[in-house]
Parts: sequence; structure tokens; C-alpha cells
Amino acid sequence: MQWVPLTWYFNSWFNYRFKLREAGSSQSEDRAWEPNAPDFHLELFRTTGFIDSIHFSSMFFEVPTPAVWDQYLNLLAPDHQKVVDAGFTLRPFKHGHERLEDLKLIFEISNQAFKDNPMFEQIPFEIFAAMTLASAQKSNISGSRLCFAPDSSPAGFMFAFFEQSEVICKTVAVLPEYRALGLANAMSYQLSQDSRLAGMNKSVGALIRAGNTSENIGRKHSRIASQMRENRYVLLAKELA
Repeated sequence: MQWVPLTWYFNSWFNYRFKLREAGSSQSEDRAWEPNAPDFHLELFRTTGFIDSIHFSSMFFEVPTPAVWDQYLNLLAPDHQKVVDAGFTLRPFKHGHERLEDLKLIFEISNQAFKDNPMFEQIPFEIFAAMTLASAQKSNISGSRLCFAPDSSPAGFMFAFFEQSEVICKTVAVLPEYRALGLANAMSYQLSQDSRLAGMNKSVGALIRAGNTSENIGRKHSRIASQMRENRYVLLAKELA
């Protein structure tokens, strides 16, 4: 048997998922960064034999006071200090024409960090850069981070953006050889510092695949901040004889 996932390439990070809306909710409540296919599309695919394959979620938290950010920072501080003591460095993305240099690093990290993900398909750098730059130019991504190993080689990145009163963490990527060292928590620490200074009172872990590192970070956040809701999404697949 062969499993065929439902996908459209070049937009695959976004459009191949369906939002599982709760009863009474409407498409008008969708955020700009969420899948926005109408519900009847999901129903049509299920009618033709597609079934749930992989689940994703976005976790929404309320951070009502700076003290709550401080508690979360205290939770992440040991990993951040361990990473810094080990010789890793973290910095924001560059600006202007220098941002293209960072995009090349992000492109390389993504191709290595996500190569085993479902339906991974490497695309040309020019297309990747055009899509990423379009997103970066529309958003405040000052909380995003690049992480470098002690030998100055790239080790990972976190892509996040500020939107009104929310900080939205979209992507966390760490190269396989640097996983389980606390790099994701270290980048989250610096993002949280920036969020606190910017007066963000909400945070969102966006479009997280069930079981991955970002979900673990979100669960750690829920130990301190109040979780307001969790939006759920699904990737469909169909078994062909």
C-alpha cells in the first residue's frame, strides 16, 4: 500500500493543512498565518477517502504582567547560560541587504533540520528567499534568532514575529548534531526577553507538529502562562491500492 499526502508544493508549509474549527466558530476568526480553506473542502476530501494523517496545533497564551515573563525567563535561564558557557552565540537577523546572507544560512539549516519531515521538498533558494523576504518585510521579526556553534558555524534558528500585542513563534530549527543541548530553550529565552521589553501580553506557538521540540517548549510555557486556547489542524492522506 502507498500513502499519498494531500499537498501543493511551494506553499506546502501552509496550504496543505486544514483547520479543525470548533462548532460555532467561523472562517472570519482565522489569523493571517493560519490555514484558511473553508470547512467544506475538508469534508469533500474526507468523503473521497482521505483520512487524518498528521496533527498540528497553535497554542495561545496570555502573559498578563511582566512578572509572568520573568517566571518564564527564570525557567529557561539555566539552558541559556549553559549554551552561552559552551561557546554558542545567538544574535538577531541582520537588516537590509545583509539579511540575504542570513537567509542563505536559514535555507541551509532548514534543508538539514527538516529533511526527515513529512513531505519535505527542497526548493530553489531564489523561491525560498522570495517567500521568506515577503513575510519578513510585512512583520516585525526582531525577536528572531540565529544560533552559531563555538566554531562559528550555523547551528539553528528561531523565526518569530510580533503582531499587535502578540509574539508568534513560527519555526524552531536545530541541526541534528546540536540537538538536546538546550539551543531551542536558549533562543526562546532571548525571544522572551525581547517580548517582555516590547510589552507583549500574549504569546503563540504557531502551527506546531504534534510531538516535536516546539510542542515541548509550548508545554513548558503553559506551566506559567495561562493557556487561552489551542487551535488544531490536520494533514490528510489517502491509501492507494
